[in-house]
Formats: sequence, structure tokens, C-alpha cells
Amino acid sequence: MTPFQRFKKEYFGKHVLIMGLGLQGRGVQDAEVFASIGAKVTVTDLKNENQLASSLEKLRSYNIRYVLGKHEEEDFRRHDLVLRNADVPIESPYLAIARQEHIPIEMDESLFASFVTPEKLIGITGTRGKTTTTMLIYSLLSSFLPHILLGGNIKGIATLPLLPQVQE
Repeated sequence: MTPFQRFKKEYFGKHVLIMGLGLQGRGVQDAEVFASIGAKVTVTDLKNENQLASSLEKLRSYNIRYVLGKHEEEDFRRHDLVLRNADVPIESPYLAIARQEHIPIEMDESLFASFVTPEKLIGITGTRGKTTTTMLIYSLLSSFLPHILLGGNIKGIATLPLLPQVQE
């Protein structure tokens, strides 16, 4: 079974709350992935419909529930997974509710990594130089590994949409 097949099996029909749709495209991509595999997706964001218009337009063809301009406490009690945007502080009181309810809280990258063979994953963190370091490693490895993938903060590519391309 491929990583993406395992992902689909795990989240098909599950209630997934995406906290922070944002405007950079990664939240949109994550919502598309979950909606396309048959998850029941709710997107919640403190920005309102007008502020998120460009992101919402991209998701128009998907069956997604939206809570905009606010968060509703009940959403953090009744979902199977909370996927938080990087801009959402870990100490958010809403995430505290999910933790109290023992609901897993993930980020795009950590969820992606949980489905990929660890020996085949390179993650780069830090304060400065991540893009330069990432591009250098990607350039070096792609010269002899044609199936290498690049995702994360670079080019606005979320990692979950790369999952179908991952080869064991």
C-alpha cells in the first residue's frame, strides 16, 4: 500500500478541522486533499469571507463547511483531527480544548512525515537560511534522484498534496 493509499484509508469519512485557511495557498491545498479523499472538512479562520475570498474561490467545488471570522469551541470537541496552520499559536485556547478532548493536532508537515518512510525524508528547520539550504540540497539530490519532491514553505507548496507522488 502506498503512503497516499494509507492516508486515504486513515482519513476517509473522518471529521477534519483545518484551523487557519490563510491566503498563501497551503491551507487551500490541505483542504483540497482532505476533501478529495472523502473526509468531512471544516475550515475555521479568524479572517472573514471578504478577507479570504481568493482562497475560498479555489475551494468552491468542494463540499466544505466554513466557520469564518471566529472559531467555535464545539468544533474543537467533535473532530477526529485538527490540522493547524503554522500561523496559529500552539498555545491557542482552542487547541487547548482539542487537547483536553484527546483530539490529535497536526501540521501539514508532521502529518505528511507520519506517512513517509523516515529514511527518505529531509526536514530543515531554523531561523535563517532554510530556503538556501533546502534549495542546495534539492539541487544536489535531484541531479541523481529524478523522483525527489520539494515542498513546505518554498513555492507555497503544502506537503500533503505531494503524498500521491511519494514512492516507497
